[in-house]
Amino acid sequence: MTLLVWLQQFVVWFTAFIGVASFIVPRTIQNFVDLHPDGARGMTETRAVFGGVMMGLGGAALLFGTHEVYMMLGFMYLGTAIARLVAMVVDRSFSQNNFFSLFLEALLGIILVL
Repeated sequence: MTLLVWLQQFVVWFTAFIGVASFIVPRTIQNFVDLHPDGARGMTETRAVFGGVMMGLGGAALLFGTHEVYMMLGFMYLGTAIARLVAMVVDRSFSQNNFFSLFLEALLGIILVL
C-alpha cells in the first residue's frame, strides 16, 4: 500500500468519524466551530448536516472505495475550503479556528483528488 492510498483511506475514515461524532455529540462540534443554535431545531440541523452528510459521504467512500468516490469526497472538501476562504473575507472572520479549518479542508481535499 502506497503512502497516498494510506492517507486517502485515513481521510475517508476521518470523515466518517467526524460524521458519527457530530451525530452523537453535536454540542462538541458546535463548540469547536463556534456555532450555537437555539433550540432543538438547531441541534437537529447539527446532527443532520454535520453528522448525516459526513457519515453518508464517508460511508459511501468506505463502501465503494473507488478513485471516483474518493475524488467526489475530495471535491466536497475543496468546495468547503473555497467557500470558507470567501466567507472569511466577506465576513472578516479571520480566527485561528477558521485558518485551521481552511488548511485542513484544503489538505484533505488535495489528498483525495490525487
